[in-house]
Amino acid sequence: MKTLITFFSFVCLASLNSQSSRVVDRNGNEILYPLSQYEETGGFEAGFSTLRKNGHCGFLNRNGNEIVKPQYQCVTDFYEGFARILKDNQWGFLNTSGREIVVPQYEAVEDFREGFAAILEDSLWGYIDTNGYEIVKPPYDLAWYKHDLEIFGVRRNERWGYIDNNGKEIVPCVFEKAMSVAENTLLLSRDNRYGLFFMDEKTVIPVKYEDIARPGDPWVMVRKNGKWGWVNHRGDTMIPCRYDAATPFSDYSVETAGYATVCRHGRWFRINKNGKKIGR
Repeated sequence: MKTLITFFSFVCLASLNSQSSRVVDRNGNEILYPLSQYEETGGFEAGFSTLRKNGHCGFLNRNGNEIVKPQYQCVTDFYEGFARILKDNQWGFLNTSGREIVVPQYEAVEDFREGFAAILEDSLWGYIDTNGYEIVKPPYDLAWYKHDLEIFGVRRNERWGYIDNNGKEIVPCVFEKAMSVAENTLLLSRDNRYGLFFMDEKTVIPVKYEDIARPGDPWVMVRKNGKWGWVNHRGDTMIPCRYDAATPFSDYSVETAGYATVCRHGRWFRINKNGKKIGR
């Protein structure tokens, strides 16, 4: 599981003593413009160069025009069309038109990644979208975003929960642990009871079972009141918890009649996917 670790790769600015500087873009094309008015400039990235003048930072375009006047304590290179900006010790974001899409207001921010950026406010984390709207408001002490599944993992008061990219709570922030046990599958626990969250399906097996086995199977084995049974990924009961012991089903294919071996009242026998005894 990925937790959010904050670090900043600030723009590296080079001192200039000459009347002009040779700057090339990533394709090797030379851009030449007078830079003696600036104390420092940075590399030419994503069509823009950082600058420092009178102790403040801004941006130049490839024609040498100041698209952002020197006014910030610090700026970073553009990433996914946005640069981080620091003013009055508060962080915000600037787009490539030079417009502040997020007025500096946060203690810290991360770069945008696939449309979302982490923000820190009052020592708590949240997420904003490219319009500056707080998708995940920051009451969380930890947060991370799983881009391929479009889901946020959040922690508050040592309890984990999950939110979709519309800001809707999928799993409430009440669980002591959320541990990966299979691909895109998390084991949730609370008060010595367990459930599962299938991140790709955005479905939950309720946290009410004493034990869980085979979390990667279409039907998950669960134990309740000392007895084993099966539920699907939505938590629907497929076979009630009534067996003292059980083995996984041999096959979940629709075309075949898979079976499981179970023990009840000291006797072992096989059952089909309808929970019916088969064979002798």
